[in-house]
Amino acid sequence: MLSITLTLSQLLQQYIGLSQVVSEVIAFSIIFSLAMLIAWIGHSIFKRYLCRWAAKTETNLDDEILHNVRAPIFILGILFGLYYGLVGIASLQAYAQDFATAFTVGEILVVAFIITRITNVLMSWYAEQRVKREKNVSNHLLFILRKVIQIIVYVFAFIIILGVFGQDLSGVIVG
Repeated sequence: MLSITLTLSQLLQQYIGLSQVVSEVIAFSIIFSLAMLIAWIGHSIFKRYLCRWAAKTETNLDDEILHNVRAPIFILGILFGLYYGLVGIASLQAYAQDFATAFTVGEILVVAFIITRITNVLMSWYAEQRVKREKNVSNHLLFILRKVIQIIVYVFAFIIILGVFGQDLSGVIVG
């Protein structure tokens, strides 16, 4: 993808005669717009087809999972487009490693957010199923369990982020 941004910028410079800065801005705009379009198409496919398909099932579990995952996946698409658009700008090449690290951290956090949303949906669905079977469910216990799961997910995300920054995690993994 990096070579596509540079190639697009070079083609604009060579055949249209634009300056380097203008061609890079246009290449960024094209790549970011394409990423937005792909993310929007993916969002529309989720909304139109997958949600309709999920509505035909007996439970609402899949409906809720799709509803809670749709927006973060759209955000991931935007992050990818923003990253691949910015990497092709020559004046920002000195910061390429910083961009890669920042976008990797952003992607890890979005994936952790998706996981916590899915676990929250699963916990709510489980509580509804227990109530339907006339078994008591402690809302306080479910709340605490949700928070514990969220903490575990974000701690793992934090450990992965530390690994991205090159921190030695052998003590954390062993301990």
